[in-house]
Amino acid sequence: MNPKPYLVLLASALAAAACDSPAPRAAEAKEAAPASAVATPAAAPLPQDSALLIEEQLRRFRAGLVEPKGLENGFRSPDALARAFARAVSARDTAALSRMKLTREEFAWFYYPHSPRSLPPYELDPDLAWMQIRANGQRGYIRLMTQFAGTEMRVHGQGCEGKTESYNGVRVMSYCWIRYTGADGRTGRDILYGGIIERGGIYKLVSFANRL
Repeated sequence: MNPKPYLVLLASALAAAACDSPAPRAAEAKEAAPASAVATPAAAPLPQDSALLIEEQLRRFRAGLVEPKGLENGFRSPDALARAFARAVSARDTAALSRMKLTREEFAWFYYPHSPRSLPPYELDPDLAWMQIRANGQRGYIRLMTQFAGTEMRVHGQGCEGKTESYNGVRVMSYCWIRYTGADGRTGRDILYGGIIERGGIYKLVSFANRL
């Protein structure tokens, strides 16, 4: 018997079977693939509502603080504040100077909420805004005490030449100056603190930032 026709028939049958067999199922193919080849679905993006984000940041900033009833250790007028400031600098009274400036609690409830710094386009979170105020104030305090501490300052006037911001029952005046005469008779007019905050007729310093 000639084997060739038999071999030809056998080859044809195998080829037909290969063509008719179904393709591997997707699940089986996935199981066969290495773990590194299986794509991981991307995580859903978090909501980015800036107003809600600022509200949550402020809530965390206030954690552990007691809401103040008003500006504590303040003064009834900018003039009274300026004169008390000059006396404290002349006497090197660091405790009195510290009481004149905005506290963390006052910042959290009176200064920061509704201020332009918490709104577009700035949207500074309260931690960063407070840190900036403290840093600028500390640099100004060092310059102030280096030049004036222990020397008499007689105040002849005061004012603020920057823009006044008003919001939520608060006024913030910036670039505030004092006109004074020193013990040597020299008269000056300098920006000696970065701003004044007023609420309910009480005035305090925002910080000791200055132009010295």
